[in-house]
Amino acid sequence: QCLKYGLTDSLQQGALDVSVRGGGTCNSEFEFLTGISMGFVPANVFPYQTYSLGRVDNLARQFKALGYKTTALHPNLGTNWNRNMAYREMGFDRFLDIDSFPKDAPTLHAGVRDSVTYDKVIDLVEKGDGPQFILDITMQNHTGYDKNNIPADRLTNYQLKNVSAYENAEFNEYVSCIKASDEDLNTFIQELRQLNKPVVLVFYGDHQPNISSNYLNDSVYPNEDKSSLSHQLRAFKTQYFIWANYDVAGTPAKSTNKEMSIGYLSSYMMELIGAPLSNHQKANLQTMLKMPFLTLMGYSDTNGTWRESSTELTDPSVSGDSPAAKAYRNLDMVQYLEFGSKVKH
Repeated sequence: QCLKYGLTDSLQQGALDVSVRGGGTCNSEFEFLTGISMGFVPANVFPYQTYSLGRVDNLARQFKALGYKTTALHPNLGTNWNRNMAYREMGFDRFLDIDSFPKDAPTLHAGVRDSVTYDKVIDLVEKGDGPQFILDITMQNHTGYDKNNIPADRLTNYQLKNVSAYENAEFNEYVSCIKASDEDLNTFIQELRQLNKPVVLVFYGDHQPNISSNYLNDSVYPNEDKSSLSHQLRAFKTQYFIWANYDVAGTPAKSTNKEMSIGYLSSYMMELIGAPLSNHQKANLQTMLKMPFLTLMGYSDTNGTWRESSTELTDPSVSGDSPAAKAYRNLDMVQYLEFGSKVKH
């Protein structure tokens, strides 16, 4: 999501390369929380549902070891994507699902308003008696976008070229949800500015909707080969920012832009705010220097050239001994140590 209001004092922001589109929120969560790239997990696998994660390091367990209370909240059924089981295995102290929200909580489109979850976060922070790590997975923008349930005074009226009336309506329903989220997020940040406790906010988009590929990629670039990796990658980018309500030592809040992959995001955030780094996070940060982007779709070198990773490990000659290829193979071994050797099916 791109903030309409803009952030001029974030610690870092930019495009975020993710491994899913149109669904699979849990895999973006998994990559952010663990620092494990889906590039090293079999395709069409959802770790929350497939593996026992009790021995896999992640942010919840890391912050808990530092004395933080850890909470996950999501205004949907706890069984959605097996979160009730996965969060417990990952070490969260508590999970606030839909039953923790008022029955008459304001809704928009697909569920409870983003603003309601932000109010819950503010309440947790204000009433907490110590440091906290809080994961908030919002719900209102969930697919699909042909529900015709956006109030008339909130519905945008953009007119796309070369699409049907149905497709144009879908697009406007989606954009209306994004607009509402921008407004809620802006209010949330203004409230965080007023808190008398130091807060770091990491905000990221989990994935683009399915409609983005048809309406915003294929339509805008009709002469490109739709099967090419460079064309497909546009539909696997979202936005992120890292922001704090206090002056972080050594990190001026200048809202500089830096594109990265979601599997690197938590490692980068920990370094940015001066938090203790695990060996895995240190490996991720070193790998970024030679292989800046890594997702299920592939990996890139420092020149921005992407390669598909499907044959990389079985046929290293595909990309030879380039720094990025070596970094890919080295990180594969690290992530097997941190993930593959620790999970149970």
